Amino acid sequence: MKKQLSGFSIIELLISMVILVIIFSVIGAMLHSSSKTYRTTAAIAEEVEITDAAARLLRYDISLSGYIGLDGVERDLEGDPVLVMPNTNSAYGEVVEVRYFEDRYTVNNQPELRYISYYVGQNQEGQGLLRDDHMQEPQLLMSGVSNLTTEMQPRGVNLNLSHNVNDQVVRIVFNLQCLEEVVNGEVVKIVKAQC
Repeated sequence: MKKQLSGFSIIELLISMVILVIIFSVIGAMLHSSSKTYRTTAAIAEEVEITDAAARLLRYDISLSGYIGLDGVERDLEGDPVLVMPNTNSAYGEVVEVRYFEDRYTVNNQPELRYISYYVGQNQEGQGLLRDDHMQEPQLLMSGVSNLTTEMQPRGVNLNLSHNVNDQVVRIVFNLQCLEEVVNGEVVKIVKAQC
């Protein structure tokens, strides 16, 4: 009589190895998919954060448009508080210029006329939405912005930004409402920015 050996046969080992390879392949694919999803989500969150910061800065500058200071002195803004004009330096849409007097953070506490321009263009950091205060180099606020246009509305202007996020174009709309109110017998234009 033959003595039976205990252990696994070669076929049993091969079958268990195939099962392990399938299990590890499924686990590897799940890990790869979840890490790719995490990277994509992180990139989108960063773009949303940058977009929100740029929108807050644009809203802030527009809310100051037409401001001439609190000291009661008549000052000339040398034009409209918010001016929209063609972008002659590039083919990326229009330029939005905001004018106001800055009475904080100035030399000798004397109000200074500020021109802040927003446009799509190129600087040493890259191409995108630029903020130019005409005192320093233009600051890149958002890369990936491909166009800036405006649309006239009954009570104001819509400012449209086309922003590329992960190969998808996201349209950001700011509504610049121009309201006229009578203050102390004078008609005053108030520009409000909504996003």
